[in-house]
Amino acid sequence: MVIYIHLLLWFAVLGAVDGCMGQVPNNRTNNTLAAQTRNEPGYKIYTKRFCERLKTVVNVSDLQSWAVKTIAATTIKDGEGPPAKGVSIPREKLPPFLSKLDEGVPLSASVILETKTVKPHVSILWGSGRAFYGILIGPPDFRPSKTFNYYIEWRPGVYVWHSSK
Repeated sequence: MVIYIHLLLWFAVLGAVDGCMGQVPNNRTNNTLAAQTRNEPGYKIYTKRFCERLKTVVNVSDLQSWAVKTIAATTIKDGEGPPAKGVSIPREKLPPFLSKLDEGVPLSASVILETKTVKPHVSILWGSGRAFYGILIGPPDFRPSKTFNYYIEWRPGVYVWHSSK
């Protein structure tokens, strides 16, 4: 199971960045979003809405500060490492403000240590068999690798992502 989660996290860091996102109104209170996203795939719409929900309960500076401290305090133990050089973060060590999201408990959270293609960062993952989504958080110079996921840059080093299916 741990290898499976690390593989999922590995795929999560191999994504394509969409770029900065402005404010997107909530579809329940404004039909503008429906008009703006009419031709967009569902995963893009969901990612934009998830980003907006995050903004209502998470202070991005606090989130990034927590992630950078967590990365600095993380080391690989013997036997841990490939494929994503990830180290699990126990749920009790997650910042309490994440519990304010209506997403429920994250499926997993890990520190992904530096590889040839990506700098160290924290990956927080939600989802199920149909799709996965989450947050990638690192220092301001962190950028996810470009492959097959959809990303929104919340601020330099902080990305909201969704699998592209």
